[in-house]
Amino acid sequence: MAVPNPIEIPSTAAPPVAAVVPASFVVASTRADYPLTEAGLLAAIAALPAEGGEIWIGPGAGIIITAPIAISKDIKLVGAGIGSAIIAIDPGIVAFVVGGVNFTVEDLQFDGDASAGQTFIQHTGVPATSDRILLTRVLVDGVDIVCDQNATSHSWKVTDSILIASGASALLSQGSVNGEWDVVNSRLEGEAEGVLVFLVANSTIISATTTLFGSGTKLTNCIVNTTGGATFNLDCQITGGRILGDVTAGNLCRFANCSIENDIIAAGVQLSVVGCNLETFSSDGFNNHIIQGNVFEGGATTVTLDDSSGCVVTGNVNCLVLEAGTANSNQYAGILPTSTLIGALSVVNDAQRFAWASPDVLTITDNAFFARFPVQVEQGIRLLSVEVETAPTGAALLVDFRLGTRATGVLDAAFATVTVAIGAFTGSAVVAGITILPTQFVVCEITQVGSTIAGANATMVARA
Repeated sequence: MAVPNPIEIPSTAAPPVAAVVPASFVVASTRADYPLTEAGLLAAIAALPAEGGEIWIGPGAGIIITAPIAISKDIKLVGAGIGSAIIAIDPGIVAFVVGGVNFTVEDLQFDGDASAGQTFIQHTGVPATSDRILLTRVLVDGVDIVCDQNATSHSWKVTDSILIASGASALLSQGSVNGEWDVVNSRLEGEAEGVLVFLVANSTIISATTTLFGSGTKLTNCIVNTTGGATFNLDCQITGGRILGDVTAGNLCRFANCSIENDIIAAGVQLSVVGCNLETFSSDGFNNHIIQGNVFEGGATTVTLDDSSGCVVTGNVNCLVLEAGTANSNQYAGILPTSTLIGALSVVNDAQRFAWASPDVLTITDNAFFARFPVQVEQGIRLLSVEVETAPTGAALLVDFRLGTRATGVLDAAFATVTVAIGAFTGSAVVAGITILPTQFVVCEITQVGSTIAGANATMVARA
């Protein structure tokens, strides 16, 4: 069967027949004890001791699986290579039923006809956490279901392999218990909608309308092609590759050096998105995300933190932030000046800071306008503060902050007023959506001294 869009998979030389060791058997056309047939394969499996062992399958296409083969001990099947050692699967047949054991397959090709229910591996029983399905340089083409988890799941490690589900069912069907998937330089592809499918490696595609990845999934250099969105459960790691669609991610998921065509939506806490290209990142009520060194290509608000706190957003390109709800205590650097931050404890670590020190005594007449302070580049203003050495008495100290036009000197109306209350030494205000252009300047105006004891040495500060 032709392999679409093939991935180059290194072949392995067949071991010499004479190199048979205890608990290892050879299934080959040249042998009478274990011939290259289904009966020969079954006999070799039965001959392995209780602890299992290795079976080597020689070149040829003589094996046709006509009934499920039970794998109830640790078994390693090693073939002569894709295109050389070929096993066919009869219509509607489950090829391997794997219990709570390890099952390893290397350098083999399995061909199906995509008939309903035709399955490569079906899990049965409850595997131990250490049980694994290991596929290395394996081609499975034309089956209906690659993995039927059957309400349980081993952990899978798939390397340098191609798994193609051509039927109308699922590439990987979800059970109530999901094992971890670790996929490297492989291709997993399905045609069904709303099923668990994914493609891995530099030439790999994961195709489905909706893609659901179980907890602990690891994808390395993968292409995920899903129009309905990819959902990652807990503690998934996605390194390299591309995701052609939206992403929804649960607790502790990590994305590194990926290209994500659309948006990431946080569905859990402490997501890490580092070195990726994406449209937007949004979180509603989930905290402690790390968003670092990414390139945002959405053009609108790129990071939305709604009721989300404790996040670190630094070193990104084209990063426009919108804090909403109860968002607070977030750390920023390198964000666009038009960002909207509402958290009183949120900090822009690299923001420009403007400070004005008053003359010794505060008066409305002499200190009506402090020095005009221009900017060289567009700069956001969010935090305003006033500090005095002598607390006002009798009335509060009021200071207006205003923008002016450098060419004309015309002042706009105050965009904020900071109040230093009677008996206090400091006052502050948080403003949203205030941006200073290079054609503008900032001034502050004392509109109420607040005391017959005017006060001295006031400092006015504006910063992002």
